[in-house]
Amino acid sequence: MQVKPGRHLSFCLNVFALDTLEKILIVLANECRDIKKSFSSQQDMGLGLWLSAQVVEELQAEDKLSTLKSTLKNFGFYVFTLNIFPYGNFHQSPVKENVYYPDWGEQKRLDYTCKAADVLSELCPDNYGTMSTVPVGYGKVLPSHAIHNIAHCATYLNDLHERTGVKIDLAFEPEPDCYLETCDEAIIFFELLKQKLPNKQLSFLGICLDTCHSSLQFELPYENIKKYLSAKINIAKVQVSAAVILDCKSDLDKQVLLPFSEPVYLHQTRILKQNGEVEHYQDLPQALVDGSHGEWRCHFHIPLYFNGEGSLSSSNKDLTREFFELAQKHCKHFETETYTYFVLPEPKEKLSASISKELMWTKDKF
Repeated sequence: MQVKPGRHLSFCLNVFALDTLEKILIVLANECRDIKKSFSSQQDMGLGLWLSAQVVEELQAEDKLSTLKSTLKNFGFYVFTLNIFPYGNFHQSPVKENVYYPDWGEQKRLDYTCKAADVLSELCPDNYGTMSTVPVGYGKVLPSHAIHNIAHCATYLNDLHERTGVKIDLAFEPEPDCYLETCDEAIIFFELLKQKLPNKQLSFLGICLDTCHSSLQFELPYENIKKYLSAKINIAKVQVSAAVILDCKSDLDKQVLLPFSEPVYLHQTRILKQNGEVEHYQDLPQALVDGSHGEWRCHFHIPLYFNGEGSLSSSNKDLTREFFELAQKHCKHFETETYTYFVLPEPKEKLSASISKELMWTKDKF
């Protein structure tokens, strides 16, 4: 929905296993309508769609795209942003590091992104849409051909804009253990892009600031926004999300995180030790064996409204009114993204109720 003029808020549908158009239509008719009743009953509700490569291919057929458009309209939905980070099935077991492939070094990633932009140009309001994508690649080596492929994508988005009047921004989403992990790494990468691409193409590229990922690095989302603005980097999209935090004072405290150690997703873990050093673990099981005492932050998206229980707390404390005031001045698109609902230890609420509560929690900050 429009929480303020030109400012859109929704949730990301990657919480569902939507690897076919048929599954998307079913979720629109059921869970999404339930959420709309409680969150946006008086106006059309924006959506952040996840479109897998398979669905993007389906939607190249005019009749399939028409079906999606008419379904959205009939139910009072509109799509302002896409998550095109996961290429394939995001809920198969295990996903782990496979979620980062194909990376920006591969032609498949370029083709997928351009076709998704075509779809979004048919759906988004205000002649403007955003798409979040992988942080270039997994690991610290720049994939071969990544800059070449990104330049081609930016050119394609420019041509699409000139052809249709719709501007689509591509937003790279820094994430733990990836080529773009921290705010500073993203700024360095954009300096490289500025050397390689003309300004016209650069204007279609930006950052997707995921607040869980920022907090995981012991960065403050508010400070990250200021850094991006200082570097003249477009903050195309903000994913409002929270990481789980553990106050670990003994080996026994580690056991609290055992239920979060599940086999589907990577749960990169960072531990701030008493001496100020930060330990890095690629996944939670390794941290549970070797991790030191200190403040643990785990890449496990938890409901935004969770305020703590025992030794567990949430990085939602970093999502201050000061952060939201600055973010909404410089970004138009916001979405909640607790995609881990189905692997949460003992979720206490129905999914649609949980998403509605997250959206209301976020809306109250605007």
